[in-house]
Amino acid sequence: MRLPESRPALLVSLPRNETALAQAAAQAGADGLKVHTNVRHRASGTSFGSLDAEREALRGILALGVPTGLVVGAAGSVSIAEMAAAREMGFDYFDVYAADAPAGYVEACGPVTPMVALGPGDGPSQARALVRRGCGAL
Repeated sequence: MRLPESRPALLVSLPRNETALAQAAAQAGADGLKVHTNVRHRASGTSFGSLDAEREALRGILALGVPTGLVVGAAGSVSIAEMAAAREMGFDYFDVYAADAPAGYVEACGPVTPMVALGPGDGPSQARALVRRGCGAL
């Protein structure tokens, strides 16, 4: 994933998996996008379906050529099998809350950069441990 090195990158979490929203974010200066499966988006209240249910919308967003990551699910819904299928689609990174990451999450990302969102109970030692395990972004 190519992101700016001279400044922090702006990654926009889309409230719905819609190409028009992705285009608007890119035109407004987003360096990258974040889309979702198997989760309820807290900020927008939107619920996202499985990879199969969201596949067509995700293909349209990926076709824009903007670096794009996929939130792979929430607690109990992260599927290593779906992650394997999503790798084939061309995502730049996968994202999950640390508390929701199943065993083997980092390894299941394969060549896709693993990203982990830290939660309220996580601290510096958790962050360092995740980086040592291979997380490319926190």
